[in-house]
Amino acid sequence: MQANVCAIADGEGLCYKLDETLSGNTMDAHRLLLMAATMDKQAKLLEAMFHGYFEQSRPLFLPEDLLAITDEVGIDHGVAREVLASDEYRDDVEEDVKMAQSLITSCR
Repeated sequence: MQANVCAIADGEGLCYKLDETLSGNTMDAHRLLLMAATMDKQAKLLEAMFHGYFEQSRPLFLPEDLLAITDEVGIDHGVAREVLASDEYRDDVEEDVKMAQSLITSCR
């Protein structure tokens, strides 16, 4: 299945390295994406995260991993660090997860 996804990505000009991706908790990455939406930078941050994770095999799990990416897209380092040090947006992410789970359940 991964080879198929990589082939499709190649057709779109992307070089996915799914066999090199890492696994971990992405709660903080999702929280930063919600924060970035308030700055009109969500799409830019998501693109940078996807590029880093899928094409460069960069992790998205620790604050320093995430802060490097927010820095790259011009999000204020201090603001991003404050969000990561707090529980801000956690409830919103958890609600998104519940909604996704209910959609999956309703499709079965």
